[in-house]
Amino acid sequence: MQYLSLEHVSKSYGEKVLFSDIDLSISKGQKIALIAKNGTGKTTLLRVIAGIDGVEGENASIQISKEIKTAFLMQNPDLDPEATAIDAIFDSKNPALQAIRKYEEA
Repeated sequence: MQYLSLEHVSKSYGEKVLFSDIDLSISKGQKIALIAKNGTGKTTLLRVIAGIDGVEGENASIQISKEIKTAFLMQNPDLDPEATAIDAIFDSKNPALQAIRKYEEA
């Protein structure tokens, strides 16, 4: 079963081409790693997969299985400097975290 498929996906910022006409597929049971120098597009590729950034390319296609839930944690999240670490963790719309927070506050 194929979980993720990218075809003919490109992304650039101005003159800087991060990736051009790439194809990628990930199937059930596969493990992958993105390894490259800083500034080469690893985070941008993840942002594209998560739907945060758009893609370029006339025939670009991204397909994600309905069995897959995507999420993205920013590299530099905008955190409240006055908040504690536990406040930052519970500052989420995740139902499980909200239930734990309510339990802890009771």
